[in-house]
Amino acid sequence: MQAKRNGFSLKLPDKARLLRQALQRCVEIFNQP
Repeated sequence: MQAKRNGFSLKLPDKARLLRQALQRCVEIFNQP
């Protein structure tokens, strides 16, 4: 299925992991002096 390749049907764990990575990056940038 091409929908999966395009990222339309992302699994929930993948979305959660992606969100966690984005949040971690924001925290790292925020903690920089």
